[in-house]
Amino acid sequence: MHLASMIDWRGEIAFSIVEASEEHVRARMPVTPGILNPLGMVHAGAMIWFADVTATRLAIGNIEVGADGKCFQFAIDLHAALVGNQPDGELFAEGCGAASASPSYAPASPARRAGCCSI
Repeated sequence: MHLASMIDWRGEIAFSIVEASEEHVRARMPVTPGILNPLGMVHAGAMIWFADVTATRLAIGNIEVGADGKCFQFAIDLHAALVGNQPDGELFAEGCGAASASPSYAPASPARRAGCCSI
């Protein structure tokens, strides 16, 4: 069935953290039918979500986030410029930035905010 003729959409987004340190995170997301748009390319929302979860993993570091969301960084500013796409294979995202050496959580820490994430 051609994606453009589909009426119901269902899918899953899966990703894995390939490597993580205080200053760098690398993640992998397989391109699966559930994240494709009607033109058969990865949906922009899936790419932005992937960048967001990768950058969030870097921002959180090793902080334990409770089931109630306590200690979760809730004010992330995300800007995106989509310059490419693909219909299959894998996407990789890399987040980089200066992470605080302090084990305590600082919600507005400039060190945690500074960084980049590219797919």
